Amino acid sequence: RRILRLGSHSQASARAPRPARAAKLVATAAVLAVPLVSWGLYGSLGSPDLPSQPLAERLAKNPAESSVDELVARAEAHLAANPSDGKGWDVLAPVYLRLQRYADAVTAYRNAIRLDGDSAVRQAGLGEAIANAAGGIVTAEAQGAFDAALQMAPQDRQAMIETMVASLDDRLKQNPRDEEGWMRLIRSYVVLGKADRARDALGRAVAVFGADSEQAKKITAFAASLGVTATE
Repeated sequence: RRILRLGSHSQASARAPRPARAAKLVATAAVLAVPLVSWGLYGSLGSPDLPSQPLAERLAKNPAESSVDELVARAEAHLAANPSDGKGWDVLAPVYLRLQRYADAVTAYRNAIRLDGDSAVRQAGLGEAIANAAGGIVTAEAQGAFDAALQMAPQDRQAMIETMVASLDDRLKQNPRDEEGWMRLIRSYVVLGKADRARDALGRAVAVFGADSEQAKKITAFAASLGVTATE
């Protein structure tokens, strides 16, 4: 995720647009290929009860030589033939999320939960997919998934989540002109039940961009959809 963000900063893109785009493409392929290649090996080696010949045909090409689109297409073909493969849905769901195929991610997460059982990670992913499919608005359904994730998370996972949110807050202090970062931070504090911190983050974001800026108006509208308004 850090590599992808490095390729998305506007200042870096202005200085060197071609390398930034190239780096982003390479990073995206690397990030998405790892789980899909791993799942391909799982499909051929870890599930001896599945029909071997159709899967072997789908995996005839070396996964390392395939593009991200090819890997996803082959995974989708496998799941079309084996829709009860919960492991496959579990691997593909976050890939859909990173590719911004949010509706597909919602379906994949729900299938993974239905077939392989509930978990904090799957519920959190489902909540993020639902929210993104709704244009970044945390709907009641998305909030329910986030709440379920927090309820299932053990104490150490809760501490880990809070540490990750604090890390995002620190990064925004170093790189405050990250519009999407501020929205993620506000939403994270809301999910954690820290309304005061969410309002504080909104106030800092508005101060960074200026109250009359398009960025500040967008962040303010997003926060309002979560029930967060800036204090005076």
